[in-house]
Formats: sequence, structure tokens, C-alpha cells
Amino acid sequence: MQGHIHKRVRMDKSGKERTLWYVVLDEGVDHDGRRRQKWHGSFRTKRDAETARAKLVDQLHSGSYISPSRTSLSEWAIAGWLPVMATRIKPSTLHSYRRNLEMHVLPVLGGKPLQQITPVMLNTLYANLASPTSERDALSAKTISYIHTIVHKALSDAVDSELLQRNPAERAKPPRPNRRVTTGIQSWVSRITRSPQV
Repeated sequence: MQGHIHKRVRMDKSGKERTLWYVVLDEGVDHDGRRRQKWHGSFRTKRDAETARAKLVDQLHSGSYISPSRTSLSEWAIAGWLPVMATRIKPSTLHSYRRNLEMHVLPVLGGKPLQQITPVMLNTLYANLASPTSERDALSAKTISYIHTIVHKALSDAVDSELLQRNPAERAKPPRPNRRVTTGIQSWVSRITRSPQV
């Protein structure tokens, strides 16, 4: 499967012609014998589309290709992931997962398609959770780290379900729970080692 480049010319709101380029991949036929195609784009130049096509075809041949999906984080977490987790974890743990997702994660990122979530988005979420708002106090580093663990697990299972190619939480950086304690101990040790011997 090589895929092909498709050109579309459209008029924008001002009446000016706008050319966009798309990559169209053939994914074989479905059970009814109908041809299945997936469109990727849009790209501003043909060269950008050609580069994307080569990458997508390589993914197809290596078996790492993931079809485009508009499944949102909320849809996956609430309708897909948590019901499965209910069969694997204690009810109290499930309640904790759902509560933290619904309170802290889904109001911000729930509407985003899974495939559009990035490490930067997650880092921004964690930074905001560490800052107080008019509605809540700042969350502790330990709590944010726990939320990150939940998000990481949910996205990891999305990779296993072939909704994502890779887990963006792998490269996110939540605050370290023991950072203050470690810093305090290091400062204390430094003072001890610098103090004059009696």
C-alpha cells in the first residue's frame, strides 16, 4: 500500500482560493467488500503531504500504523477504560480514579481527541493543578503525581487498544512528590558538613 496525494481547492470566507493537500491511504476492504480509505491532513504544501505519506506508508508496513480517530479522552476514559478497570481493581480505587479524572483532568482535556494530546498539554495541566484558583487550593505534588499515574495508565491502555501510537504521558513531567523533603535533607547535610569541627 503506497497511498496517494489528493489536492483540494476551496474558497475561504474572503473568497480567496485555498489549496490543501491530503494523504489518502487504502486500508483494504471491509466485510461487505467496500474499499476502506483513511484521509490524513490537511497540509499546506504538496511536499509536506509527500513527507507525511512516506511516514504513514512506513508505519503501515511496519505494523505501527494507527488509524485516525476522533475518540476524545472523556469518551475513552468514561465509556471505554473505567468499565474495564472495574473488573481489575478494588471499588475504592475505581472511585478514586473516576473522581480524580472528573475533577481535575476531564474538565480541561476531556474534549480533546486522544491523538491530539501532547506531553506539553499534560505538563500545563499539572502546572495549573499546582497553582491555587478561586475554586480550590493548590494540589500537592503527591496528588498531582497520583493523577499523572492515572492518566499514564489510561493512555497506556489506549495504546494497547490501538487508539494511540504512543503514550504522551511517557514524556510528561509531573512534579516530584519528595522534592521538598529531599531538598531539605540536602540543605541540612550541607550545613552539617560546613560547620566547624569542635
